[in-house]
Amino acid sequence: MSVPVLEVLAPGLLTTVQDTRPRLAYGRYGVSPGGALDVPAARLANHLVGNPEEAALLEITLVGPRLRVLRPTVLALTGADLNARLDERPLTPGWSVFARTGALLEFGERRWGLRSYLALTGGISVPEVLGSRSTDLRGGFGGLGGRALRAGDVLSAPLLPDPFLHAGASAPLPPLSDQPVRLWPGPHGRRFTRRAHTLLYQACWQVSPTSDRMGLRLLGPPLPQRQPAEVPSLGLPTGAVQVPPDGQPIVLLADHQPSGGYPVIACVAQADLPRLAQLVPGESLRFAPASPAAPPQASPVPEIVRDELGWLLARWAGAFAPAEHLPGPRSYA
Repeated sequence: MSVPVLEVLAPGLLTTVQDTRPRLAYGRYGVSPGGALDVPAARLANHLVGNPEEAALLEITLVGPRLRVLRPTVLALTGADLNARLDERPLTPGWSVFARTGALLEFGERRWGLRSYLALTGGISVPEVLGSRSTDLRGGFGGLGGRALRAGDVLSAPLLPDPFLHAGASAPLPPLSDQPVRLWPGPHGRRFTRRAHTLLYQACWQVSPTSDRMGLRLLGPPLPQRQPAEVPSLGLPTGAVQVPPDGQPIVLLADHQPSGGYPVIACVAQADLPRLAQLVPGESLRFAPASPAAPPQASPVPEIVRDELGWLLARWAGAFAPAEHLPGPRSYA
């Protein structure tokens, strides 16, 4: 049984329901993989509130929504720091907090990153479509009607006997990295000139404003090719670096088309994909060859620390206090 938990007062720039289960088995039918762009951040948010790591949650892009809590729950934010406040108190990424009925969650000017992930106890209740609850904006299915959130939407979650169990949990967020993004060789490397390969690793690439969930478009020196810029269509993984005729590379992200005809010069190491999800247009990055001797490893989910006092206070408040007297969330800033 699911009950209404959050009401959308303002949707933000682009807020969608996502999970961490891509639709890989349906690529042959033209379906994009989809899912959260920063998978470790989404998994961590779910862990903080006691959900399975694949539970549905919100992916919030750059400008956050304004949400009203309709029923007591526990919330956790991870990923980008978009200056969230719960009842005017800072909601720091990497913590889970109790949210009383009537509480307001708002976002201000971003501090760093592009995409934040908001999980609530039990996960967001939306139908599973093709093995995932993620929103496919291009296909118009999954999530909440295949679209981004709108004002007036209501998000539901399963009714749990003890929604306060995971309040007060924390986990360290991965440190910001300015290291080059690592690349494996692509299948069409020989189509590019030696200068193209040199430029790929020596240039400082700027993120284009036309980037989206389908691809990270980069601006820099054109990568020259020895042959025409199209190849027979082939299957494409997330992270593939395609080079269209203008020579400006595109790194394919979760909502990319499953096949395409632009040559692939390289492919981003899977462990570095979450960093690309947090790059804002105008920011820059560099590439470096991945080393077969030490293949990049995905970061494990950080160990979660439980704040026992916070948990007890949240349980007491939820069990015995009238709704209008429930304590607001604590500040962890």
